[in-house]
Amino acid sequence: ADNTATAGSDYVATLNTLNFGSGVNTQTIAVTINGDTTFESNETLFVNLSGATNGATISDSHGVGTISNDDAAAAGSLSIDNVALSEGNSGTKLMTFTVTRSGGTAAFAVCGLEPASSFSATAATLNNIGPGLGDIGALENFAALPLGGRLVAIFLMLAGRLEIFTVLALIVAGVGLVTRR
Repeated sequence: ADNTATAGSDYVATLNTLNFGSGVNTQTIAVTINGDTTFESNETLFVNLSGATNGATISDSHGVGTISNDDAAAAGSLSIDNVALSEGNSGTKLMTFTVTRSGGTAAFAVCGLEPASSFSATAATLNNIGPGLGDIGALENFAALPLGGRLVAIFLMLAGRLEIFTVLALIVAGVGLVTRR
């Protein structure tokens, strides 16, 4: 039965009748899971028992099956840790949470580009090296990207052309020198 998983798209619904003969204490119910390439949360389905006969009772009528996602999000996924901190008797304390990104490849992944195209689009624009690979290769261009993706490309091209990372490093170093005096 459906919970967060949906019969037909995530799994194949099934109806079984189990017969326990003399000396048989275990039977199985198989549920076919449909694979996909969509990043999604883990999903669950229910297997329910009902209609026991011949005086048998059902002590646990509800089984839960979890379909674990094995697809990567184009832009990666984020998780946050849990933190515990005692408040102390005076003053303030800072509670710091760590957010971890896993998966994903580069700035253009959020535009739906596959990993090689996303990485090469980032490298091509930031380093001003010309065409990338795949969907951003020599036979394609950035026109197919949504407006947000084209704006990211423009920013990366300017950042690369202006050597903004060098400028930022100089500014940060300069601010450090000014505050030390």
